[in-house]
Amino acid sequence: MIEIIKSGVAKDPRPEAIKAKDYLHDKLYGGLPVTWVEKKDWKLPSERLQNGSSSCVAQSTATALEVLLKGIMSAGTYRLRKNYPGFGMWLADMGDLDKNKGRVFELLCPSQDMSEEEMNKIVLPKFLNVKVKEYRTFGQLDIETIAQAIQAYGNCVLTFGSNSSEWKETPKYNGGKITFYHAICGTDYGLKNGKKVIACRDSAGSSRVRYITEDFLAKRNTGAMYYTSAVVTTVPNTWEATLDFVIRLLKGLK
Repeated sequence: MIEIIKSGVAKDPRPEAIKAKDYLHDKLYGGLPVTWVEKKDWKLPSERLQNGSSSCVAQSTATALEVLLKGIMSAGTYRLRKNYPGFGMWLADMGDLDKNKGRVFELLCPSQDMSEEEMNKIVLPKFLNVKVKEYRTFGQLDIETIAQAIQAYGNCVLTFGSNSSEWKETPKYNGGKITFYHAICGTDYGLKNGKKVIACRDSAGSSRVRYITEDFLAKRNTGAMYYTSAVVTTVPNTWEATLDFVIRLLKGLK
């Protein structure tokens, strides 16, 4: 079956001098080295479905937040991307949105199985009660540093340029032309049939799991970002936000 994947990772337009100010894993990681062991059972959060929209970055970071907070997150803040109404978004844009504006649970703002048009029409709550404390990108990026991030924080959003003939459950590089740019969220690592892999949750295509090998990562990866922690604020700051919060909660519980 041929995978139909919308290109959802936009090019980061920030100047190199600004990118250099990102919090980098290379400088800040102080954890233990990674130990690679053979695995059959993988840590994978709930399945997501972007349904042909280009919201893969928002969906993948929602998975990252789910790992941290143990609740299913909305991808509805895709609507707030800097390049709206263009397709897709870049990683740091989503990181900034989650850190500065916030996000909300899926229960309060449904965002699954929607087209691009439907995603763009989402009316967000007046109260976005989930915020990321810090996100990190990478200078040197390889399978070891990605595994380090997952070992420490349980998440690492990865972006790739690939094509439908490569993009299988275990993608394999074939040197073909890149036809899409896509984001998935790594949530576990280990050996699969003796090879190092990052186990990822995908929100598009026929397989919702991807096992990214060291070789494919080296050939097709275009970026990565992870969240170190997130907090939930439970009390809206205005009565309008409180009313909106309660109404959405009651609708979601029906």
